[in-house]
Amino acid sequence: MGDDLQGGGSTGTTDGGQQDAGPWTPETAEPPAAEQAPGAGKRLGRKILIGVAIGALVLCAVVGAGAAMAGKLLVGKAERTEAVFERYNAIAEDLEDLEAAAVGLDTAVGDEAAAMEEFAEVAGPVLEATAAEIDEAVKLAEALDDSPSKEALVEAGTEAKEMAAAAQAVASEAKRLAGVMSLVDSATDELDAATDLMNSSIDNSNHEKWDAAKKDAAAAKVRAAAALKHVDALAAQNKDLDVATWRAVFVLQRDQIAAAADIADYGKRGRYNDLNKATDRYNDFNKRLNDAKMPDWLEDADVLLGELIDQSEQLVEHAGAFDEALARAEERINAGQY
Repeated sequence: MGDDLQGGGSTGTTDGGQQDAGPWTPETAEPPAAEQAPGAGKRLGRKILIGVAIGALVLCAVVGAGAAMAGKLLVGKAERTEAVFERYNAIAEDLEDLEAAAVGLDTAVGDEAAAMEEFAEVAGPVLEATAAEIDEAVKLAEALDDSPSKEALVEAGTEAKEMAAAAQAVASEAKRLAGVMSLVDSATDELDAATDLMNSSIDNSNHEKWDAAKKDAAAAKVRAAAALKHVDALAAQNKDLDVATWRAVFVLQRDQIAAAADIADYGKRGRYNDLNKATDRYNDFNKRLNDAKMPDWLEDADVLLGELIDQSEQLVEHAGAFDEALARAEERINAGQY
């Protein structure tokens, strides 16, 4: 929407005033950016090296046949515990990229669509590769019997499963919403640029700078057409959205820009009766734009974005708990508590 105009009269001037504040501006067509979510969890992928001193265990145990058997049992238990831990370390490394993408979504402000798309692209392959690995690691941890490390390793597996479940919930919706938000952002950016150019054209017309006004109006038409292309792409890709209602606003803005172009053209040529008619059209479009309502899905998309960010925060929390459980298991293993 632009400046509200009054009739040009017989002098060829258009005395402009500011438009009344209305319920809609091009800026409000764009869902507001989500507030930055709380901070991220700890980094995954501890890559812990477990020094299982098997040789030392054997030396300590070789005292008679009974002691030798005890040593073998202890060595076997240590090897099993180490094997489970190594599985978890491998899973942690695989989940590193997933957590990093979740942190990006958790803290995205201003470019949420790109963060969601990146998360969806990362999450799919990681979840596919690690789902079975996590289940197997949990089974092995549960089979450690009376190992002091068992509880921490089972807890780590539970947190890994919770992390994967949260990631799946976010990923399933993130890609679709990312596409919607990207097109919404592109469309509103173009429309904002078109509106700025239109307002510049009107300002130049008010000062009878007709050539500059015509140039601005022509550029505004190009940007408005680009905005409509993004809106049409959104409609084609999302049949469930009420894009027609939103598109009508873009059409009104396009037609208002056309009226602004006519004002500049008629003013340049001294056709003041036509200029007055174009001014009336311009002001009528301005009023209709002020009265325009936005479809509910724009607000719904913003709400859904907030929910996804909340879920990504939970994912990061599970990642931190997974890391802490591994740290506790590491302490016990390094203390020889197999």
